[in-house]
Amino acid sequence: RTVGPGDEVIGGTVSADGILALEATRVGAHTQLAQMAAIAEQAQIRKAQVQHLVDAVVRVFVPVVLVLTVLVASAWLLSGADLSTAVTNGISVLIIACPCALGLATPTALMVGVGRGALLGVLVKGQDALEASGKVTTVVLDKTGTLT
Repeated sequence: RTVGPGDEVIGGTVSADGILALEATRVGAHTQLAQMAAIAEQAQIRKAQVQHLVDAVVRVFVPVVLVLTVLVASAWLLSGADLSTAVTNGISVLIIACPCALGLATPTALMVGVGRGALLGVLVKGQDALEASGKVTTVVLDKTGTLT
């Protein structure tokens, strides 16, 4: 866009045919870049709906798996197996049923999605917005091409 004397410009503005004399009116946390960084930081703090569900499942599932592990090891001991076999079978239950992947994969996937969007110039305001984007049926852009 063409600008003239007194017009505001943002960082990265290039002069195509002359010298620019600029006055910084906003610095530090008040710059557009700092505000975009703050939005990205807030996006990583907010949880998506699916993350709340995963947290609720993990909160119940982990204790159940731990109790089941002890029960399996105890059952093997009571059936006459040696300690090594009982512990091995108990640990097998723990490894197979542990919901660690569920608790780690969901927030990791959402953070990667927000980060990848940022690399491509798409600022996602939150993981919840990223999750909701899967249900979008219509996209409307304003006259500048900005999706809001």
